[in-house]
Amino acid sequence: MCFQNWVDDAPPPGRQRGFTVIELLVTIAVMAILVAMAVPSYRSAIASNRLSVASYDYFLAVSEARVEAVRRNTSTQVCAASGNGSGALATACGTTNTGAVYALDSSGAAFLLRAAPEIPSDIEVANVAALRYSAQGLARAPGSTTPYRGRLVDLKSSALSANGHRCIYMTAGILLKTCSNTAACDANTEPSDCQ
Repeated sequence: MCFQNWVDDAPPPGRQRGFTVIELLVTIAVMAILVAMAVPSYRSAIASNRLSVASYDYFLAVSEARVEAVRRNTSTQVCAASGNGSGALATACGTTNTGAVYALDSSGAAFLLRAAPEIPSDIEVANVAALRYSAQGLARAPGSTTPYRGRLVDLKSSALSANGHRCIYMTAGILLKTCSNTAACDANTEPSDCQ
């Protein structure tokens, strides 16, 4: 009985089951269109993620500098390419350790707490501010007596047309805020979407 049902379902002689060439070509064309639409958004998502990770690395460096200044009861500094001030911390920073964190030991010598973040080559780092933390955890620009307020860093990805900048701002020498921006980050005015 089972054999009989199987024979009845068989295709008529001379006709095979399968796909025609046209059906296969239409399927391949639809798949190609879907892939062509997905690749740009995938690249954009990757570029946005890389930019967010780079800004998070700077955010962590600044946060670690503050924590270590308080914990060690000493001065720490987040380095910039210029404007590092004077003294042992400024000398340790030099001009090539942008984003590195140094601290002073009990003898007044500087030592490395955190290496400079490794930034992907497609991300541009601009307008990095040097910060020096006191043992009380308050940040100032080197040589200044006023708590720091303003932009710390502007990271830019040329692969993104919208929100291609990640900005980190500080208020009152303590509070950190990050935000996305389409244009370059202003030195003093935080965009309204900063968190």
